[in-house]
Amino acid sequence: MEQNVVQENGFSYIETNPGKETLVLLHVLLGTLSNFNGIVAQFGDTYNIVFPMLPIFDLPLKIELTLQLRLSYQSPGDQQP
Repeated sequence: MEQNVVQENGFSYIETNPGKETLVLLHVLLGTLSNFNGIVAQFGDTYNIVFPMLPIFDLPLKIELTLQLRLSYQSPGDQQP
């Protein structure tokens, strides 16, 4: 996916096809923008797909913290008798 990062009025966003009808996609935490590659491939020629650059994308991710959170989580089925 080619990324055209636009900075306007203090906001940054990526758009695929300026001038066409717009689809705005919001990403959730702990994923990557590449999760939308299939959507861009399917709709990118018809629509201008816009991804706001959320502050989380600019923060460094700490792998150790992510692993600690995952290791400390126990689902109800994981409980030991």
